[in-house]
Amino acid sequence: MKKRSTQLFFLLMAIVLFMVGCPVAKAQVGQIPFGGLIVKVLPCLVSGNIMITHTSVAGSPIVMYQPGVSRLYSYFQLTPGNWMLGNTLGMAPCLQLVPFPPFVINLGTYPLISMVGTSGAGMTAGSGADVGGLNNDDFGSLSRADNEDITPAVYESIEPCGESDNTTSSYIIANEGWRNSPYFDSLGNRTIGVGHLITGDEPFNANQILTNDQVAALYEQDYIRAKEEAILAAAAHGVDFDSLSDTRQAVLIDMSFNMGAQGGGGLAGFHNMWSEIAKDNWNGAANEILDSQYGSQLKERSRRNAEAMRTDDRSILDKHINSDFQAWQFCE
Repeated sequence: MKKRSTQLFFLLMAIVLFMVGCPVAKAQVGQIPFGGLIVKVLPCLVSGNIMITHTSVAGSPIVMYQPGVSRLYSYFQLTPGNWMLGNTLGMAPCLQLVPFPPFVINLGTYPLISMVGTSGAGMTAGSGADVGGLNNDDFGSLSRADNEDITPAVYESIEPCGESDNTTSSYIIANEGWRNSPYFDSLGNRTIGVGHLITGDEPFNANQILTNDQVAALYEQDYIRAKEEAILAAAAHGVDFDSLSDTRQAVLIDMSFNMGAQGGGGLAGFHNMWSEIAKDNWNGAANEILDSQYGSQLKERSRRNAEAMRTDDRSILDKHINSDFQAWQFCE
């Protein structure tokens, strides 16, 4: 018995040394998509990795989540019963021990998750779309259901999005969400895509599902209009829009996108805020954002915009972009 225990001890030590010293293999062929319904989540010994088994629609039926390496996006629910969709890159080890009966050591390597988004509790993939058609372009249907901020359970890093317009457009997506089918916004208005208000002359029916390319094309039109209106609102208040930092421009375009800026209303109606901006009084401008109907209705969004206006801190935008997979992907 003592001999068996000694052999088992050295075997376990060898496995531990292998797990600690074994580097994660880097795939050379790029990201590999996967997706399906989560059925089992088990921790791995030594490595700290998490083995996830799912009913695979695409990719490997077993994938590995590695804290600090794998990126987790909305709704942050890697639990059985939720859908997940993402990419793998490379392999990661997992050690499992089953003591009885008999004593079993299971050591294997499985695809390592590079990024993954999930549905929330009680949600289904695709908002009614056929699960059999799930693919790597369907991340948009896993976006959150409202406009409020959702903070990742574990936020690993803040990476710059890129050029100014990329940052702003991605930031708006993180604020508005990305919907492939019509829904009702917080004010009861029929909406689709990235906060696109459906007017009476637009042919969107209740069961329509847009492709991600169609959503992107619709969003591009709305984004260009919101930026143009923000520039005009600035000029009407004696502010040179181009002289503002990229971060503060992003805040103003986001506000324009959300509430409009025409006819003296919406963003154009923030007369006191524009007056403070013209004086480079950023504390005053931020306070005007908060002390408004907009500030009371969209508390998280207005708080974020006010803080970005006050501090000119680009990481506020980047962090929010990184919390939403579709926004982060649009950044690329």
